[in-house]
Amino acid sequence: GIGSGSGSGSGSGDALSCRFGGVYVSGASAVSSSVLRCETPTFADATIDRALAVDASNNGGVDFAQSSTYFEPLGEALVSALEPRAGTAGGGTVVSVYGVGFTADEPVWCRFGTTGPIPAAFLRDGIVRCKSPAKATHKNGVPLEVSRGNTFDVTRNNVIFDI
Repeated sequence: GIGSGSGSGSGSGDALSCRFGGVYVSGASAVSSSVLRCETPTFADATIDRALAVDASNNGGVDFAQSSTYFEPLGEALVSALEPRAGTAGGGTVVSVYGVGFTADEPVWCRFGTTGPIPAAFLRDGIVRCKSPAKATHKNGVPLEVSRGNTFDVTRNNVIFDI
């Protein structure tokens, strides 16, 4: 891994960087003496859904320490339809979410408006199911969005679930 030192560039926030797949270099910041947070760059389509080795540098990218850490850029998920499109204010409605990018090998979460993440159950490629929460009410319904692989990167397809 990358250690800390007292030379030129060591420990300087601007000198930390990560390299993905031996090609894509991005900025990084030290979370602790043993944890580095890497920014993810924009990846070419050919690298989507492939494990890329992640290497780190503490001298502005002049040298990289090889590691056994990998990162897999995920293809963008898309919500196209819901069934049923409405449920009760009490929650508990099992909603089938149809779209692209839902696979058995990556966890998926649902978000009803601002309520979530709620774990989704994988049904088959392109379909997951999640239960609507109680009190996910809104005058005009709520957008049901999903995230794949993490709970932060949420779709923005604005498919409405009515309550």
